[in-house]
Amino acid sequence: MVMPSRIILGTMDVQMVLLSCRCGAQIEVPLPILRQPFAGQDLSSADIPSVVLPCPFCKHLEVRGRESVLRVQVIDNPDLPDWYSGDVWLGCGAEGCESPLPLVYGWSVSTTAEEREADKDIWKWDRLRCRNGHAIQKPEDW
Repeated sequence: MVMPSRIILGTMDVQMVLLSCRCGAQIEVPLPILRQPFAGQDLSSADIPSVVLPCPFCKHLEVRGRESVLRVQVIDNPDLPDWYSGDVWLGCGAEGCESPLPLVYGWSVSTTAEEREADKDIWKWDRLRCRNGHAIQKPEDW
């Protein structure tokens, strides 16, 4: 079992990215959370990298990135959930395909460890594909 690292953003103004899901839901994620797994890489300030993100409503895991962005806005002192990012990288395992993507997810600060595990158990992996269209399976140690 992979133990994720919690990311603390503080109480400053935060650039939030509003992403779309195929179920019609809108998912709000702090831009620093989307960029954290790529720390040390040369990203421009406008880059929104692709990550695997579960929809908190339909529970499907999907690759979400620039093509999913509805808008970016600055929120003053947002009430942010606990976010976890970059500890788990997912890939398809297809020969010659090297397109791992970081898994990014968040829960309310009041969510217990048992509730987080129960939520992860109902995530839906059936639509998850790498950038090249290969299926990404749920890791055995997940």
